[in-house]
Formats: sequence, C-alpha cells, structure tokens
Amino acid sequence: MHSFVGKRSAVAAIAVAGLGLMGTAAAVDGVVLIDQARVNAAGGFPYKITAPGSYRLASNLVAPLGKSGIDVSTGGSVSLDLNGYSISSSASCSPTGQSCTPPVSGAGTVTGVWVHDAGTGSGAFSLKNGSINGFPGYGIEVQVGGAVEIRDTKVFNNSFSGMIISTSGGQGGVSVNVIRDNLVWRNGGTGIVGGDLVIDNIVTGNGSVGLALQPTAGYRGNHLLGNGQGPVSGGVSIGSNVCAYQQLC
Repeated sequence: MHSFVGKRSAVAAIAVAGLGLMGTAAAVDGVVLIDQARVNAAGGFPYKITAPGSYRLASNLVAPLGKSGIDVSTGGSVSLDLNGYSISSSASCSPTGQSCTPPVSGAGTVTGVWVHDAGTGSGAFSLKNGSINGFPGYGIEVQVGGAVEIRDTKVFNNSFSGMIISTSGGQGGVSVNVIRDNLVWRNGGTGIVGGDLVIDNIVTGNGSVGLALQPTAGYRGNHLLGNGQGPVSGGVSIGSNVCAYQQLC
C-alpha cells in the first residue's frame, strides 16, 4: 500500500514539474517565443512588444482583417528573429492598386511590423529571417532613435511601401542603418525607403521607385529591376547594382 501511494506521489510530482516547464515554454535562454496562441492569449493583434530584449517567432502569425502584426514600442533595444516563419494579413490586398478585399478601414496604418520609440528612447532594432506580406499598409515601418538592421527577410504584396526606415540618431544624433540580403517584391509603393547602407537586396516589381534614399546613403550589389518609377532615387552608388537588363548603375 505504501509503495502504491509512493508511486502515485512520484507521478504527481513529475506532472507538476511538467506543468512548471510548460509555464516557462514562452522563453528559451532569455529569448521570448511568440506564436499564434501566445498572441491570442495576450489580447490579440497587434502583438505588443513593450520591453527591450530578444524575441523569436515559433509559428506563422496571421493577423485578422484591419489589424497590424507586431507593434514594438520601447525605448530600449529589440531584436526580432522571424525564425523562418511569416507574419501575414488575412486581408487580400492588391500590391498595385493599394486596395483590399474586403475593404480595410485606415488601411495605411495597418502594418506588418511597426517599430517606434516610447518617449525619447534611442534603442536599436534588428529583424531577420522570415517574411512579411499582404498588409494594407507598409510591410515594415521603423521610427527609432538608434541603429537598425534588417536582413534575410522577404517583404512582398503589401499595399504601401515594402519597408520604410526613419531614425533620429538618438541623443548623439548618429545612427547606422543596414538593410541587406532582403527580397522586396511587388509592394504598392517604394520598395525600400531609408537606410544608410543598402546592400545585396533584390528589389523588384514595386509600384514606385525601387530605392528612395537620403543623399548620404550608400547602396551596392542590389538588383533593382522592374520597379514602376525607376530603380533608385537619391543615395550614392558605392558598387555595381543591376538596374535594367544588362545595365549596371
């Protein structure tokens, strides 16, 4: 009898331990995991990141009609690893006509990933390794005080520009924003707006210009074919880019 009770106690202890592990499954080695269930449990879309740190997708995320995907609002630094997954909208939006079926109210504000400082923060932001598509606004919109890196990401079929990067440089007034190794394809507006170094991207089939850069920005190694209003506006070429069939710029 005592042996049976002892076994039951051991099983119960294992079960409790298992529940404890489940409770911490949203964080691995200090990285916060985000999946569709966690977003729903946190109140739905947009999923709000309000604390600095490292975040990683653990599933595809599908935002409902009229909702943005992820909203990052913190004065500190945030890294977001899409981990091979996608953030997409349930709306069916035209990348050329800037229209959605069914229509989306306030479509220009419905963005895949929106990053903005809380207060006067100067935090950095990095995003990599996944896809963002089908939103009625921008694919990625970043307005921060610190440095930005966006790489290895597919941004396509968004009704406005693929990505728009605007930084103030924080208190020191200086930031370095690197946009590299991305596929930015068939967005309704400009492919990439902003960035200090724009390197080795494929930017094609967007409704407006491929790259829209500040005069001091450098770009090289990009394929800038088939954009509605030309390959590039502004910036300085610091290496060869493919801007038309058999034409470098």
